[in-house]
Amino acid sequence: MTPGSPLLQYRYHLLVFVSALVTAALALVVNGSKPAMAMIAALPAAVVFSTAWLAVDRRLARPEGAYDRGWIALSFVAGLLPLLLSTPYLWHRLVSLPNTEVDYLPNWFVLLSEVLLGIVLIFLLISTLRPGGGPLTRVSRRPWLTLTVLAVTWIAVGSILSILMHRYMHDWGPNTELAVQVLQNAFDERGLLYSTVLQADGASLLGVHANLVFFAIYPLFLLLPRYETILVIAQLAMVAAIFPLYLVARTRLSSSQSLLLALAFLASPTIAGSAGVQDMSEMRFFALPFFFSIYFFQKRRLVPFMVFMLLTMSVREDISLLYFTLALLALLNRRNWRWILFPALLSAAWFIAATHYLIQLSNPAGDFERLKIVYQEYGGSQLGLAKYLVSHPWALVTRAFSSQSNLGLVYGLFQTAGFGIPLLSPLSLLALPGLAENLLVTTGARITINSQNTIIIIVPLFAALASGLLRLAGKLKPGDDASRKRLVSALLVVMLFTCIGSYHVWFTPQRYQPRYNYDAALRVLNQLPEDASVIMPSYMLVFAGKNQSPTGYFQIPYRADLGEEILKEDYVIIDDRVPGNLESFRLFTGREKIVEAVEASSEYELIYAGNDLRLYRRAPVLTRETGIS
Repeated sequence: MTPGSPLLQYRYHLLVFVSALVTAALALVVNGSKPAMAMIAALPAAVVFSTAWLAVDRRLARPEGAYDRGWIALSFVAGLLPLLLSTPYLWHRLVSLPNTEVDYLPNWFVLLSEVLLGIVLIFLLISTLRPGGGPLTRVSRRPWLTLTVLAVTWIAVGSILSILMHRYMHDWGPNTELAVQVLQNAFDERGLLYSTVLQADGASLLGVHANLVFFAIYPLFLLLPRYETILVIAQLAMVAAIFPLYLVARTRLSSSQSLLLALAFLASPTIAGSAGVQDMSEMRFFALPFFFSIYFFQKRRLVPFMVFMLLTMSVREDISLLYFTLALLALLNRRNWRWILFPALLSAAWFIAATHYLIQLSNPAGDFERLKIVYQEYGGSQLGLAKYLVSHPWALVTRAFSSQSNLGLVYGLFQTAGFGIPLLSPLSLLALPGLAENLLVTTGARITINSQNTIIIIVPLFAALASGLLRLAGKLKPGDDASRKRLVSALLVVMLFTCIGSYHVWFTPQRYQPRYNYDAALRVLNQLPEDASVIMPSYMLVFAGKNQSPTGYFQIPYRADLGEEILKEDYVIIDDRVPGNLESFRLFTGREKIVEAVEASSEYELIYAGNDLRLYRRAPVLTRETGIS
């Protein structure tokens, strides 16, 4: 049997399959009731065997180049592995988990979709082997049309999922209603970007974060001032980032490879899961201007780079740290002094102005409270965190392995952002500030790969991935352009399907159907007057009327810290079934104080109780039936 024979090639393909499956089986035996761990154990094995196969392709290839078909087959086989390895997890959810709140029938649809996707990929493989290159070649000839189709699809799907999640009351965060209020009150006399769901009794958003980006969104929001509008705008901005990302990748890679990278970005759980898992976040506006700034940085066009740098820094004050890091990279690359001085001065000036002046002047307490709470371990400042990193250079590594949550975040980044390949590019250093904040800072929330706090990490890693791929291919295949292109494409295909195979991390069908006490929640909301002041759970906040004054549970600790009265509102809605994994979060710690206060008060009377919901009314207040907006 000759080394390049088709039979030998198929044996190697089979070796990839069998090795990964054996690893998965061992993981199932070891972990018992945690079959999701199978994917964690099996994916590295799949990557190792795939890389080993590609590393010896020169010996196995036929001189006449017949091996090209084998390489294409390998990339698709390796790409199917994540889908295959996530099947035990889905089976676990279907068979082992108790049927508590919702019907788990939609999970059968998810499992079926994996099978159908596998069939489509096999068909794509067969058609690609035909003369003319097949559909992959054809779509790469019209990249902008392909990107537009991808964008429209993701905007539609993400917007629908996000709206359904909020409409059916599965959103446990306050940020969507916060975004609606700050846009409705952008120029309010009480303060710029004012909201009643901030601090103890309402404040300017600029007293928490320097989110100037909302001023840019303001004209679009006025077209239809509803919470659905801001969700669609945010999804549009996040998905549109694939256009500048394609430009960034195209400076290094071919058109088809750049399209694969853009698709992998959309499919990564951090991006795909933002709309379907969590509430609105200003970080959804980060990737679009950031990728444009990186593109112009690569093209050495200073003026447009500075413009998009300013737009990116308007999203949040700590993003300026990324551009200060970029200025240091420009220094190491011995660029013109303008590329070093202007970004460094501008980013440093904005960071100081935002944290020491704008936020403190806009905060009712006259201070940057988030720094004191979040960075209290480091002296209450981000500068203290920087000093800690300098004096403890291995802190990030040790913290990454200090808990299952941190390890899961790092592994998720490794798995869906190029298997560590971005580290071969200096641009990967731009992910360091975000990674340090997520791993080293105690926020009270569990940071995961599908958390929107991870966007500030994953976006710079994708910017670094294109040049990292070329560096890796150049080291493994020096002087062989054809082999380098095949290697880069194979790695991109594997990463793409790894991202797709991870969608079970964020796609939970029960989020997109009414919660178990949905009708009872609507009955409670319908009893509130149009101008009521009310304390309510976060998932009800987006239903508050324009003239109502809602307060979230998370605001009560601020009142307690200030020694203020706990109950000031006319109505109080209590949810008696807060998920156990959320009870310790700061967003929900106020619930216990509310329950104690309202049950001990003689001023409030219970006017509704049912389906784990209670509605209290201050005695002198009269109710009237109203609709919800």
